[in-house]
Formats: sequence, C-alpha cells, structure tokens
Amino acid sequence: MLNGAIAAYYVLTAVYLVILFRRREPMRGGRAALACLLPFAGLPLVLVASRAGAKSASANPDRFADVVGLKADSGGVLVKVDLEKETSIVPIEEALVLNDHTTRRRIVMDALKEETLDLVSYLAKAARNDDSETAHYAVTAIVEMKRGMMAELQRWSVERERSPDDPTVLAGYANALKRYIGSGLMDAEMERTYRLQQADVLERLIRREDCGEEAFADKVECELLLRRYDRAEAACERFLQAYPQSEMAYYTALKLYYSLRAVMKFHETLNRLKESSITVSYPTLQIIRYWSRDFV
Repeated sequence: MLNGAIAAYYVLTAVYLVILFRRREPMRGGRAALACLLPFAGLPLVLVASRAGAKSASANPDRFADVVGLKADSGGVLVKVDLEKETSIVPIEEALVLNDHTTRRRIVMDALKEETLDLVSYLAKAARNDDSETAHYAVTAIVEMKRGMMAELQRWSVERERSPDDPTVLAGYANALKRYIGSGLMDAEMERTYRLQQADVLERLIRREDCGEEAFADKVECELLLRRYDRAEAACERFLQAYPQSEMAYYTALKLYYSLRAVMKFHETLNRLKESSITVSYPTLQIIRYWSRDFV
C-alpha cells in the first residue's frame, strides 16, 4: 500500500513539474528538488510557496511596470520607455569622432536648432573637429550666439540708463548678465568687465526692500569671484538681516566663510543655524552633520 501511495505521489509530482517548467516560473529548479526529495510533504510545501509568491508579486505594482518596460512620469502616469532613445545616448565627444562626416554635420545642425547657451561647450568641442565643415558650422553658431548675446546686453544697458532704478529693468539686466557670464562665450577680460557691471546692478537691487533671496546670493557670489571679499561679506550680512529665517542666507554665509577660510565665523554661523527654527533641506543637513562632528 505504501508503494502505491509513493507511486501516486510521484505521478502527481511529475504532472506538476511539467506544468511548472512549461510556465517557466522562477526558482523552478529548487521547487522541483523539494518536491522530489520530500515525499508527501514536498509537493504541498511547493504549492504553498508558489501561492505566497504570486500574492507578493501582485501586491507590488512597480514590478509589472519593470517587466513590461513601463515607468511613471512626474505625474504618476505610466509611460512606455523609448528603448531606442534610452540606449542611443552617446557622449558628444564620441559622436563627433566615431560617426562619418555627414552624421557629424547633422548632429551639429540639430544642436543649432535648440538655440540655447547650454550648447556652447558642445559647440566648442565641435569647432575642434577634424571635419572642416563640421567645425565651420560650430564656429558660425558660436559667433552668432556671441552676436546675439552682445545685442541683448546692449539693449539692457540702454534700458538701465533710461530707468536706473526700475526693479524690472535691474532684475532683467542682472539675469542676462548672469546667463551670459556663465555661458563660456567670454574671455577672461570681458568676463571681469561684465561681472563688475553685474555687481553694480545687484548692489542696486539688494538696496530695495522687496529684493528677493536670489539677488543677494548672486551678489555674494559675484563679489567673491571678483575677490572683493569685504563687499562679499557685507552683502552676506545684509542677506542674513533681510532674511533671518532663510536657509539660503545661511548656506550662502557658510559657503563664503568656507571660501575665505574664516573658521570662527564659519562655526558661529553654523551654530546660529543649528539653534534656529529653520527647517533645512537634506544637503544642508548633511553639511551641518559633517562640520559638527569635531565640534560637539
């Protein structure tokens, strides 16, 4: 009778294994070994484990998004992954070396359609390409960007002369200067000239009671880069006075005192921030933790 029961068990096990391997379920090898090596108990255990695994998988909706190649956008809507786009991202340096000349020219022409200063570094690399036509396209684009930049700065300069204290004009001019100074289109001498103008415009802005935090931060950064450290520190103190509950104000002060290697002022500012009621972001929290290690 025992032999008959064992035979029946292994017949059922064989049927289950056929179904298991046809479905190509995960961990099928381990389940098969368990069912075969533990007569009577093995098969029920395997069935229970399979059912539990199915429940846990169905409870995780992200698993299915991964399996079918879906991902959620910022609004939580599932969208199909563009595999061709995701797998065809090649560094610009490689694209301009590995591709044929026609493709290189097309890459540069496509980039020119974007009309953004973010492409300046990319175009600078393209200008050094061994294909003369690709380099010509890139150089032409850089020249046009410079021309447009100078025209816009000249326009804002005229507007400022007409309305030297207009907050809209000052803010627009400051933003244009910041954008173009950081574009990489200026040589060192031109950059310093326009940075001095930026510092003057920002000085007028931060004198206003309705001045925003970003203008204060830009003023401190500008003076720091000009190496006018006393002015940078003065602007920083005014920033803290105008926005005593601002994380950005404290962060700007910490950055300034760190750059100046003003150890005492750095830790005084750090302690003031720790004692304040400001809710800081994670990066700032990491700074607090790091610099508090040796001063607990």
